[in-house]
Amino acid sequence: MNHIIHLNALLQNVVNTYDSTKDIYVEMYKYYTNFFKEKDILTESDVVIGVGFTYSWMPTILKNLNLSKLDRVTSILNNVKQGVEISDDDLLLLKEFSNNSLVGASKLLHFINPEQYAIWDSWICKQKVQYKLSYIFINFVLIIKFFNCFVIQ
Repeated sequence: MNHIIHLNALLQNVVNTYDSTKDIYVEMYKYYTNFFKEKDILTESDVVIGVGFTYSWMPTILKNLNLSKLDRVTSILNNVKQGVEISDDDLLLLKEFSNNSLVGASKLLHFINPEQYAIWDSWICKQKVQYKLSYIFINFVLIIKFFNCFVIQ
């Protein structure tokens, strides 16, 4: 329980000291989330455009876009838009689609449904873990939802 109190204090400090008016990512964020929010149904074009602008939030460029299963990826992301939780297999397909990057997939998921999916940062991915990354990501999302109750009021 001590760790939760400490983490809550750290997160609260970030909330209290962060100046969002000086962050270009904050400015871009509303356009990215609105792009998906304004659409009732995502098309394959929307998905490709979305993964393209998702990579403007990343330190690497999009080098590999696997379009072979674009119809399935589009179906998964339409489900995400409707609030349906994805399976491990779906997450791995989204990872494969988006430059074989879990970070890229998580950012795309977040832009489509920010209330349900947190961004999985590359720092987290670099940590030594003994579990499947998809399992850790889903649990990370649950932890973020839990802390949102305390930090973002």
